[in-house]
Amino acid sequence: MISKYKNYGFLLLHGFTGGPHEVRILEDYLNSKGIYTYVPTLPGHENNDPADLKNTSYNDWIRSATDSFFYVANKCRHVSVGGFSMGGLLAAQIAHRFHPTGLISINTPIFILDIKNAIINSFNDINLDMHKHKIDYRNFANVPLSALHQLRLLINSTKPLYEKLTCPALICQSICDEAVKTSSADYIFDRLKNPQKILIKYQNSNHFIHMTEDIELLCYDVFDFFETVAALN
Repeated sequence: MISKYKNYGFLLLHGFTGGPHEVRILEDYLNSKGIYTYVPTLPGHENNDPADLKNTSYNDWIRSATDSFFYVANKCRHVSVGGFSMGGLLAAQIAHRFHPTGLISINTPIFILDIKNAIINSFNDINLDMHKHKIDYRNFANVPLSALHQLRLLINSTKPLYEKLTCPALICQSICDEAVKTSSADYIFDRLKNPQKILIKYQNSNHFIHMTEDIELLCYDVFDFFETVAALN
């Protein structure tokens, strides 16, 4: 049986100092529904070593996301773009440049609390995830200051773009996010011009929503958004 979503693709981008494992559950869920979902590894994140970010700029991340968008566009007629944390900023950059079918933003930082310490302080919550993916998050205590500066530059570059975006959008935010102020989601939502926009806040998750019980709800909500977008095309 041919999926009704066979012409729909989704570029899904991971977060700062993270990797594809952060969005693997969502990727697998959407692929199981027939939506081609592609998750690239962003520059500086290939070896799960934050030291690799020292010589990486935010423009490198944007270029990688752009190349990945065209990769998906060559396979699918309708392409949406989304991302977790920093990946949400990159998704907005792509949406501004190429007007995708839809935009999905998950715990995207406009106003930061403390991403670095959030990673370090989450050890007790993510031991299973660390073991499963062979990732030692303690390494991320050594995130180069230059990389944090590039993240800040990306935020500053992206903030003015939201009021220029025209595609339907789903904005997702964890209420207990210890890295990103929840007002970030309100900032994004309030500036989007398309009336086809949805803001959902999750009560039982921190920044790393993929490690919490809310990941199931997130998967359902993202797929519901795809169904809405498909009805518009």
